[in-house]
Amino acid sequence: AGGDSPELDAQDVPVLEALPVHDGQTGGVYLLTGPTSPRPGSPEPFKTIFKPVDEERFERRGIQPGTGAVREEAAFVIDRMSGGQANVPVTTRASFEEGGAIKRGSVQAFVTETCGAAEDFGMPRDVGSAAQMVSVDVAQAVACFDIRVFNTDRHPGNLLMAGSRPYQCVCIDHGCVLPAWWALDMAQFDAWMDWPQVKVPPTAGTLRIVEKAVLCMGSVLMRLQKLELPKDSLWTYRICTVLLEKCVLNRHKSLHEVAGLLIREPPEQPSWLEMQIQRACDEAGIPSRFTADENGFEVFHVDESYHQPFPYGGKSEISAAIEARFFEVLFAIFEDYANAGKEGC
Repeated sequence: AGGDSPELDAQDVPVLEALPVHDGQTGGVYLLTGPTSPRPGSPEPFKTIFKPVDEERFERRGIQPGTGAVREEAAFVIDRMSGGQANVPVTTRASFEEGGAIKRGSVQAFVTETCGAAEDFGMPRDVGSAAQMVSVDVAQAVACFDIRVFNTDRHPGNLLMAGSRPYQCVCIDHGCVLPAWWALDMAQFDAWMDWPQVKVPPTAGTLRIVEKAVLCMGSVLMRLQKLELPKDSLWTYRICTVLLEKCVLNRHKSLHEVAGLLIREPPEQPSWLEMQIQRACDEAGIPSRFTADENGFEVFHVDESYHQPFPYGGKSEISAAIEARFFEVLFAIFEDYANAGKEGC
């Protein structure tokens, strides 16, 4: 864990109860319970969700094995520093002793006041009725968050509904966010992509979310670096945040349209975003190419000497000048798209 991550005292969490692993979960999940509540006077026992790094079992391009915990914490930091509208529960990394062995991973506040996941509800197709279930502001806040972190695992089972109608949404399970910028081929927004609330123009509240995300991007990137998130992932956050700025904040394009730029359709073909990243690589002098895998899927490759996995080892050929040129070209492409659309870009 990073230097800012707390160490949990085993006396505070004496009971380790394994939760059953459901479809869609990406590794071991445990419920830590203790005899006392963190809130004075509350009869509720201490509860938190623990995901050990040594039991991670997901596989994603551009996500190093064993980094799920730091990504869980990064998702919370990103949401909290930009206003907390995605309601990501408090998350950090921690370690504790169990049976003489040290277990390290992410801990997340256990969410008790929910009434189910998105998969338990049928979302109406007209925006008026849909907004009575989940408001337009809330739905668009979730979309803004998932786009910013390039979520590769937002399915209807890990988007929780809380409160009463119109429900609040609680975003959980973020071990598969922020893949490397050269591996943006698995965006998944199934939980909300077809909701009518994200197909209408952004609300004033959504514009404020994006504006705040843009204004605090520098401080967020510094915080993510302090958490020891790989620099390749920091580039992804910067890319996705600026895409929202150009398209949503500046030109009021819908979240559905912007999400479509990240999604492969059909899945064997590169997304719009992947193709623009290759254009920027060409202009910046970063060796890159698309090649077909054994199943006929086009896979984007950047020469490994230009990867930036640190602090997890290795060095990169990307200089400050190459980095500046890459983002200059890519963000100009975003600007052109926002002004003219795909056809004019």
